[in-house]
Amino acid sequence: MAHEGLPPGGAITPEFLAADSCPPVTDTGIAFIVIETVLIVAYFLSRWIRKPDTYAIVPWLMIGGYIFCCGLAVQIVLACNGGLTPRGIHVILVKDKHKLFNRMKISKAVEWTYIPAVTCPKLVILLLYYKIFAAHRNMLRYTSWAIGISMVFLLLWGIIGPAVACIPFEYNWNKALPGGGKCIDLLTSYRWVSFPNILTDLALMALCFPSVYNLQLPLLRKLSLYATFGVASVGIITSILRFTEFFKTDMLKDYTYSGAKPLIWSAVEPGTYFMAAALLQMNPLYSRIFKNVHIPQFLRSAANSWSQTSTGRSTWSQRSVKGKKGRTGITREVGFELTYNGESTHELATSSSASKPSRDGFSKLDEEG
Repeated sequence: MAHEGLPPGGAITPEFLAADSCPPVTDTGIAFIVIETVLIVAYFLSRWIRKPDTYAIVPWLMIGGYIFCCGLAVQIVLACNGGLTPRGIHVILVKDKHKLFNRMKISKAVEWTYIPAVTCPKLVILLLYYKIFAAHRNMLRYTSWAIGISMVFLLLWGIIGPAVACIPFEYNWNKALPGGGKCIDLLTSYRWVSFPNILTDLALMALCFPSVYNLQLPLLRKLSLYATFGVASVGIITSILRFTEFFKTDMLKDYTYSGAKPLIWSAVEPGTYFMAAALLQMNPLYSRIFKNVHIPQFLRSAANSWSQTSTGRSTWSQRSVKGKKGRTGITREVGFELTYNGESTHELATSSSASKPSRDGFSKLDEEG
């Protein structure tokens, strides 16, 4: 390790001495602290305006997600605190070993915080999907349970894994311990720990997008639903970016300098999930803010779709409207009304069928006569 951090050829240049990878880390950490704090306040303000019919555990998961995500952002800011750590300079230039130890201790804290920070908001999204799509469909219900159980197992590994990664525990940051120690392949662990997030994201997309595709709705309404659930799926982009970033460099060599980007993505990925989980549940606040704003009809139609799906509650009422009767006496023009949180959206469907609520929580027209 004596030559870790040396530039190619071993020549130390003024640029090498001046290099500091920490400013983007600090900026990212502060930005996410602010964004996540604003969103958690907005989330509970939205609940105060109109309490949604969601599972009782959801607000607690949101609080947990905020604590862990904001904690990650604080940790990456501390990792670049010049008084506590060696900032983002090359490791070979660091003279104070205690600052190196502090940096590695913060990295260990990041390990412990990362998985819970991802899991809490993803469970919120899963519960929302479960309530909308899977509550009355066996296959989707079993799929949802399988996704949830896999998330919980990953959470357990995220808690236990960092505790046993190096033995004795102090060997995580002090490789000069008398008697030495041993560690698992830390770099491989860091690289692959986010891969299950990609898989569960794909499973969540498979849970909702086919159901949206099968809806009998106008194209604009259907596209707006895709956009709604696309917000919840945006985390897969940051998961992939984090996953690839860890393969670009060996962050354990020259870790004070080359570990900056992995630190950034380790905070950005959970923060993105948290933002998605919060934004999907704040329709009462959106309605209050934009109540008196003139919105073109096509945008209002799209917003109605967002409203109907973001609350996670669906109850159906039916009523017939004026129309002609066919040979069987069944009204050809059937009006059906979708009620979410006490707010109704009336749709008019022309068909020789009666409107029935489908088992996935959306209305489909079943042919009769």
